[in-house]
Amino acid sequence: MAATNYVVTVQRPTEVTALATGYFTSPTEFNLIVAKNTHFEIYIIGSEGLKLVKDVCIYGRINVLKCFRLSVRKISKISFKVIY
Repeated sequence: MAATNYVVTVQRPTEVTALATGYFTSPTEFNLIVAKNTHFEIYIIGSEGLKLVKDVCIYGRINVLKCFRLSVRKISKISFKVIY
């Protein structure tokens, strides 16, 4: 019998499963992306500390989070693997 995942959103996840940094929201603002199981949060890293920009809920569990930047682009891209 194959194993299955059952995702419930009763409580927001607290365990950090992956991290990535790059210029995602703009070419001048350095960002931190924190993956927490079924959520990922985008923060701006500034002189005052971290500022939350976006909190995104997805259906599935984030397993891998990678950042890459094409040489012709000013903004980074992100790729993640989700297990359903």
